[in-house]
Amino acid sequence: MLFFKTIEKDFRQQNPNHKRPIGFDHWWQDTDGARLLGVIKDVDLFVYLCNAKRYPTNLDNTHILPNPPKRLPPQYTVEVKFVKNDIEIDEFRNEIKKRYKSTFTVENMLGAMRYNSRHIRVDSCDRKDYESILNSGFIGIQGQLF
Repeated sequence: MLFFKTIEKDFRQQNPNHKRPIGFDHWWQDTDGARLLGVIKDVDLFVYLCNAKRYPTNLDNTHILPNPPKRLPPQYTVEVKFVKNDIEIDEFRNEIKKRYKSTFTVENMLGAMRYNSRHIRVDSCDRKDYESILNSGFIGIQGQLF
């Protein structure tokens, strides 16, 4: 409870329309008692907690080492299909991050590699950026950036 009380003010500033109480839906400690694990159904809180910089470093004389999720839920994920293989993933990632500051991850989707194209997953922390990516014209036919 102390953890959520500590982050609540910043969370409410980041999510001003969020009115529900924040916390884990389910939680438990692992067998050695050193780690606390939790399940969160609240998408806004989940996205907020994906940023390790938002965790306090110490809480009630306990050192905290966060291990946040590496991917965002589908509500914040765009799948760019049929990106030509001659476009490097780093080039694609840099272009996306330059245009959308809230980009969380950009990665090739395993199992979606073809002879001449592939699919790329783009996670965005900001709902507005997510919708902007969906509605943008810069990712054209065949996933071309340029």
